[in-house]
Amino acid sequence: IHSSLKKLVAIGSPSQAFCWALDYLEVSFNNNTLYGYIMKLRKPSYISPAAFLNGECELDFKPLFTACLNLSDSFSQLHLRGLCYKDVSINNFFFNPKNGDCSIVDIDNICYDSGFDYSANVLGTPRFMAPEIVDGYSKPSIYTDYHSLAVLIFYLLLRGNPLEGARESKIRIFDAAAQKYLYGADATYIFNLNDSSNRPDPEIHGATLFMANILPESLMATFDIAFSKGLHDPGSRVPDSKWSIELRRVIESITHCPACGQENFCSKSYTKSIKCWECSSDFIPIRIQNNSSEYLASPGLTIDSNGRTL
Repeated sequence: IHSSLKKLVAIGSPSQAFCWALDYLEVSFNNNTLYGYIMKLRKPSYISPAAFLNGECELDFKPLFTACLNLSDSFSQLHLRGLCYKDVSINNFFFNPKNGDCSIVDIDNICYDSGFDYSANVLGTPRFMAPEIVDGYSKPSIYTDYHSLAVLIFYLLLRGNPLEGARESKIRIFDAAAQKYLYGADATYIFNLNDSSNRPDPEIHGATLFMANILPESLMATFDIAFSKGLHDPGSRVPDSKWSIELRRVIESITHCPACGQENFCSKSYTKSIKCWECSSDFIPIRIQNNSSEYLASPGLTIDSNGRTL
């Protein structure tokens, strides 16, 4: 891990979102050599995903989706450098609930995407690891990062795990065998279009079912690729760059109900009225024309002189 930390310091952070190692330290104390690294402190305004998922704070859709976008953008920059994070999960980042800015921690997990660079011996976090790691026949890679990132985005947006449905609700002892059953070679996506054996249990997974009916179809289709085709085929997984494209599209589709103010989603190409999921009011979203571009009006929308949203 010493050499890995020194490499990370020399490489430099691929994105401002990473709490990167600024310098490596070795200190002699009581005949022992202690080592570590210097990094910036996390801003006190940032919260953990657990605080949001446990209902300790309320969050609008826009900062939540922006946090997911910042994560996908940051991991994309990391992967473009040939680096692998290895432990993408809700435990390793914090975010600003007002604007979605992120701080990704535990960077000492990071290594080159190579079978010869696993000195830290980190495989990942249970429930987020790819099936091939759970079953023990693969080590972390950029492709397993793709799976973990998709699980993380699903967790944040649908308040649940994409592999925990009816099969999970029948388990009485959550031991190693149960985890292999749920997350290994037999793992099944809860919304798999060709296999309904693991559908969410309404009494246990009600929040996930509710969010699945609200979120845009294109986003749910991307999840279907990630967890149907890509679940057991690493080469078919959704890369972080494609998540960034889809998440930007969703952010640009956010509009507000004029009756209750709730955030709703509306495709740019959809010109008819939509029904608010909160109050059931029908409304036609306000659109802004700027030269050849069109935008859905929403609080905080900023367009620069080149017609790009900021």
